[in-house]
Amino acid sequence: MSRLVSHDARTLFEKAWREGIASGVIDSDVSERVARDGAKAIGQFASILGSAHLRVDLERAMRSMLALINLNLEYDAGDDVGKAARSIAVNGIGHHTREAARHMKAMGYDVRGIVTERAFMGFQGYQSMIRESEKSVKRLEAAQWAIDAIGYTETVDSVHASLAIRTALLFMCFKPKTQWSGDMAGFESMLRAVRAKAKSKKMTVPAAVPEDLRLLVADECERLSKKILETILDESVEIHQLASSHELAALILTPGAAAFSDRAEEIYTSHWLKLSGGADDENVLLALMLSGVFFEKARRSLTLNEAKAIAEKIKEPPNESGVTAWLQSNAPHALQEDLLGLWQHFWQEADFLHFGSPADRLDYVKTSTRVGRNRK
Repeated sequence: MSRLVSHDARTLFEKAWREGIASGVIDSDVSERVARDGAKAIGQFASILGSAHLRVDLERAMRSMLALINLNLEYDAGDDVGKAARSIAVNGIGHHTREAARHMKAMGYDVRGIVTERAFMGFQGYQSMIRESEKSVKRLEAAQWAIDAIGYTETVDSVHASLAIRTALLFMCFKPKTQWSGDMAGFESMLRAVRAKAKSKKMTVPAAVPEDLRLLVADECERLSKKILETILDESVEIHQLASSHELAALILTPGAAAFSDRAEEIYTSHWLKLSGGADDENVLLALMLSGVFFEKARRSLTLNEAKAIAEKIKEPPNESGVTAWLQSNAPHALQEDLLGLWQHFWQEADFLHFGSPADRLDYVKTSTRVGRNRK
């Protein structure tokens, strides 16, 4: 067993082992069990590293195993050598390697990464990792409570937990007693309420927040409340632009963004509904973009003269900056990528077809987009 622990004489494991032998806490039965379990663990780690039959992999595996044991012993026992010795005797070394690995897996590290790299992290980093993992679990609990409190019935994942808490705070502070079902109409209504009230009312932790969640909710409130309110109160941005902006989606839970929904009520802003009439036909959407970019007023169909003007432009496709700016000003963020793809396909296909006459170009426009109908 001395060979197993001689690689680092300064570890808590080494001190605890010697203390346990001297005090009788670690007797011959415990020693045999630890040696047997240690050999098994080394073989398993070596297989992950490369081969359980190569000396170099076995030595690397032993160092990884010892490092994991020591991290968890320090976490459980601190500087108490006697307590560490008793833990080795009662729990064995497999318990400590598994516990250390469990904490690391909770933070998203895979088995190979744990054995090759994370096992050798400093103890302070290990403690910090565990604290963040525990906080993440609590944050998710707070997020679920928060969205339940405002009537949003969907579940939330750890990635969007902070965003969900902040969103619920906005509703509870500026539009209290409102039940938000995740729809865009309700979201825009909340944003208008914030603009109307935020200059005279601060974003604070509501009294209804459970006591065990208050510190975490207060932290979310303090950390980003200023940035959120600055973004919402920027009146140079229209409500519909704000509601579907990437900037706001990075700060709070916006409709359709976190859940990647394709439901119209979660995606379509009031402005987009007015423009599109709720249509999702490609020819209508293309007419909206073409009329909006080239004729300054977006409509669901082109006049014949507008179609002819577009047909002439096919010879020299426009720069994408115009449609990108139009999309950012008018289209919900959840639709912008697909709409840009539709725009690109229209011009790329036109270039590929190499039309021989103005009539051919006009026929292409008429076939691809809506012309002469529903001009609203």
